[in-house]
Amino acid sequence: MKKQMEDKKKKKIYTLGGLIQQTRNKYGITRKELAKGLFVEQVLLQLEDNQCIADKFTWDFLLSRLGISTNIYECYVTQEEWEWYEAQITIRDMVNQCLEMLYEDNGKKSREEELLLCIRKGKKLCSDYRRKIQKSEKAEGFTPNIHLLFVTVMEGYFLMAEGIDGNTRLLELETMQECMKIEPIHLLIQSDKCYFSLFELELLLLIADAYQGIGEIIQARELLQWVSTYSKNKFNSDKEELVKLYPYVMWRLAKLEEQCGNEQKVALICFNAMELLIETASLRGMIPIMDMLLKYWKDKLTLTLCPREQLEEQRQCLLELFSQYGGNPYAIYPLMMIENATLVNELIKKQRQWKQIRQCELCEGIVEPETLSRLENGKRRVRWKKIQLLLERLSLPMEKERLYLESHEVAIVQKYQKIATSLYKRQMELARREIEEVEKELDTNSLRNKQYLLFTKALIQREDYFMRECDFKVICENALKVTIEAYPNVALEQRVLSRQEGIILNNIGLNYKTEKKLEEAMSLFEHCYSIYNYWKISKKYLNNSQSAIVNNFTSLLGNQNQYERAIQLSEQLIYQTISKGSLRGVSGMLYEILWNLYEYESNKKTRETCKKLFVQALSLAILERDKEEVKFLLNGKEKYMNIKH
Repeated sequence: MKKQMEDKKKKKIYTLGGLIQQTRNKYGITRKELAKGLFVEQVLLQLEDNQCIADKFTWDFLLSRLGISTNIYECYVTQEEWEWYEAQITIRDMVNQCLEMLYEDNGKKSREEELLLCIRKGKKLCSDYRRKIQKSEKAEGFTPNIHLLFVTVMEGYFLMAEGIDGNTRLLELETMQECMKIEPIHLLIQSDKCYFSLFELELLLLIADAYQGIGEIIQARELLQWVSTYSKNKFNSDKEELVKLYPYVMWRLAKLEEQCGNEQKVALICFNAMELLIETASLRGMIPIMDMLLKYWKDKLTLTLCPREQLEEQRQCLLELFSQYGGNPYAIYPLMMIENATLVNELIKKQRQWKQIRQCELCEGIVEPETLSRLENGKRRVRWKKIQLLLERLSLPMEKERLYLESHEVAIVQKYQKIATSLYKRQMELARREIEEVEKELDTNSLRNKQYLLFTKALIQREDYFMRECDFKVICENALKVTIEAYPNVALEQRVLSRQEGIILNNIGLNYKTEKKLEEAMSLFEHCYSIYNYWKISKKYLNNSQSAIVNNFTSLLGNQNQYERAIQLSEQLIYQTISKGSLRGVSGMLYEILWNLYEYESNKKTRETCKKLFVQALSLAILERDKEEVKFLLNGKEKYMNIKH
């Protein structure tokens, strides 16, 4: 027993606080510099030492200031955090509607009343948000300045849409700039000691727009160029983070150069932005950038992109998709993600019910039964230490945040993202080199790391045809058992799957399919789908493993003649993918709808729909530069288009 206690003490614990501390030290950033405008230095010290908790917004903000992807960890969120995120999405949607009306109307004022109504609603939501900040200022883990920054930025967009003069907007925005202790613009541009989150860069973007509004073109250009350079330097190691704001910066810069008559610069800026969007399969700002690129098309410059006619066809295809699935082509998508989060009170309630434990039994010695009841229903705050005790009693992980790869070395967590991208693009040689580098520095005592290495190396081997399907399945199951000891007997629907566990289960299902064990494959995919559909957040927000599972599940449904359900799930998947600003895999999802519709009905109307779906799928595959998907689709051209090669 004594030896076990000593071993537990020696065990390395990996936390976000530790990652932030080590990254800060590596880059020579002081606590004062990183905490500037958020809280006093002492609070950051406590967060780094895990002496107090922070909410998801605080961790995302700190990671963003350091240029680290917010997609490297999963976490529990409280009911209040979930409501904050929902409120942010609602306000951001109102901003996006205003931007869409401004862009489409293009100064004609034909939608003026609709725009003003949207602005009034948005401002009202912002006022409610500010009141909520005041009520929550003393809540555990709450950082008011992050929320104040968000609401100020949103109000800045509404003022811009309303046509308020630049001086008034500057006054509002510079007040927040002072609150966040951001240096004056003329000093900022000369400084090399700046650590900005994406929200703060968005604030600077609005300040540049206000400068442009009062005719200060030189200042606006200098600031936009500075934000562009800063973003590229800070986030270039992770293009998934860079693409969140960079395309909008480039679009604003292109608009400014257009105003100055610099057509060649406009084309060059849009070309570079388009290349980044294609590389990351991102929809962020793609339509406005496409529009400007087509307006100032330069044959020499855009030769490597694609023919002009093809770009026009791709643009039309995207607009059709947005129209069909309710997306907004001019949206500034949320800069933080909640898809890898679990609502903790919902988890406690469902786990308690599954284990058939009464509320009075679970809460004994921790909280009152009435308090637990109100916590489970999202009506009561409870301190995290109490929540931890409830989680422990239910045999659930107690850490509020858990890193996907357990390491405090920033280079490793960034490589994790690159490996995932390489595997998606089937760049196996690149993935192999990266995994070999990562393995040398990973702590292999960590179960998470062990699972990741086992599975990822096996996946690379299989893709290189060095491994039989049955061997791969055994390795996948062993990797899964690292964290789910009782697999396959455990009731998986009562678990919250990590991203890695979801991907492993997806590949086990694919292995069954390859072995022609369709019943086993169908059962596993159905089971996995029900897991993600069981949790409130997973129902609404899509993560990577969920996307892979649903896509493969729909393919199997079609093979089992369940055409209607397959089409329904594919359409739902497209909507969820587009709503997060991504194009990744949409071409394949469109093909699934096409195949199922073709098999399901054969009337003339259906044939016309199939032709349209085929053109859309092919157009997007070409846009994503997915050569294998393009080749696959062209092989079916005669079948679906009724056109001979």
